[in-house]
Amino acid sequence: MQETLSASEAVIAQQNRYRECAKRKLRTDKLDSEKAVAKVLASRQSEKLDLTARVADEVQLIDPDVYKILEAADAMDYAASFEYHRITSDMLMSFTDADLIQIGVYALGVRKSILRVLEEYIAARSTEFEEDEQLQPQLPQPSAPPLPPILARFESECCVCQERG
Repeated sequence: MQETLSASEAVIAQQNRYRECAKRKLRTDKLDSEKAVAKVLASRQSEKLDLTARVADEVQLIDPDVYKILEAADAMDYAASFEYHRITSDMLMSFTDADLIQIGVYALGVRKSILRVLEEYIAARSTEFEEDEQLQPQLPQPSAPPLPPILARFESECCVCQERG
């Protein structure tokens, strides 16, 4: 009977060891999966930073005024499209809703935002232009009286017969 108890105790001890090993394996697998997730997240973050750096490099190729307008309109996602189509600030001044659709800005809210910021930019620019005109000095008035008109006399003569006519 002593041997059967020992055998049953041995079986129970072995089952406990299996359970303990299974728990350790689960913990190890969980740690491995957490490490794998952390690696994936880190690589995605790195890719995102690389993409952000590339977009920033591309954005610097855009006309600074276009960049300001896109930034104010919260439309930096479309900077690549403006760069691809080589949109300058002068071109952007005459843009319409159809033009934005044509270069790939399909989102209605973004188009309206760009057009609104563009109107504000044009208004601010025109007030700056008016202020510049007011600041320019007036040309001095001439101090001498105007000259009398010059009357030209013209006589034609024939080069063959030397007659005046």
